[in-house]
Amino acid sequence: MEQDNAIDASEVEYDFEPTDVLEYGTVRPGTYLCRVDEARPGWTRSGFKRWGLKFVVHEGPNVGRVAAWDGLTFSPKAAGRTKQVLSALGLPHEGTVRIRADDLLGRLAFVTVELGEYRNPDTGQLVRRNQVPYGGVEAVGPSRDPSTRRATHDAAANDGESVGGVAGDDEADATDEFDEATVPF
Repeated sequence: MEQDNAIDASEVEYDFEPTDVLEYGTVRPGTYLCRVDEARPGWTRSGFKRWGLKFVVHEGPNVGRVAAWDGLTFSPKAAGRTKQVLSALGLPHEGTVRIRADDLLGRLAFVTVELGEYRNPDTGQLVRRNQVPYGGVEAVGPSRDPSTRRATHDAAANDGESVGGVAGDDEADATDEFDEATVPF
């Protein structure tokens, strides 16, 4: 959108009509070594605890950029994915565990980012943002040493494609309960 750059700042002409597409992808689709930079506790509409995780690129040309926001939902439907993500981050994930959101901060994992989209029901705008698929958080370990693996990109495979929901079919209810308006970008 073009700004009115007149010398007099006391008057402005600005078009508030919505654009067709809002883009929030901060890095290209691919796999990145990321750290958990923020773990924001909250609740789903059904009353289950849910933590919003901000994954930030830890190395390479995109270091410091937000790769994606993802979520952990502590519900029976989402337990499989939550367990997988906690395991990838090197946290307790068997039996009864007690963890705090702060325990996730600074943890490293390889995070796969895909471009997802949805239509905002209030504005009708198409919103595109990065998302993490169901199996998209993998442990950093001997076979995935961060010093020998760099971010991979497959932008050509994802250009113009719409990727479905973040979680698998069995967890769709858990992720659909999250209020997108609370993700801060």
